Amino acid sequence: LTSDVTLEEYLKRSSTYAHCAFEEPEAHLHPKAQSKLAHWLIALAMSRRQMIVETHSDHLVRRLRGLSARAARDSDLERWILENVRILWVEQRDGKSSVNTSRLTSDGIIEKWPSDFMDEATDEERSIYHAALEKPEESVKLAVESQVIHDDGPEPYLDEDR
Repeated sequence: LTSDVTLEEYLKRSSTYAHCAFEEPEAHLHPKAQSKLAHWLIALAMSRRQMIVETHSDHLVRRLRGLSARAARDSDLERWILENVRILWVEQRDGKSSVNTSRLTSDGIIEKWPSDFMDEATDEERSIYHAALEKPEESVKLAVESQVIHDDGPEPYLDEDR
């Protein structure tokens, strides 16, 4: 397949779907790379690949939500994401496991938010925010006074660089 083939031509030539499964593809990736991984997975899936991705990456899931939210209303991308992307999770109750599923909305929201899903970062941010609000005025003043002042002047140079 050459790069001059259009998407329509490629899809005509691909009469069946390939199945791909990935277990934690984000492992050992920088958070920015984890986010960009969502774009690659969407591109693979849109080229007739049935994707199953097992992940613990809130960065990847957040980017999928962002793609849904930022897609133009009624665009091909928005329609595809809303029709095809599913979030699945397993819950245990009374010793029984059940698989649950939810879709993304056009606003990037997960319709049925799983309990305890991606809550560590938001819980920690909330905790930091409330802790800062509860600090006495003196510690806030001290923190402001002890800020590092950055010199925006020219970079120092060595004699040999002249």
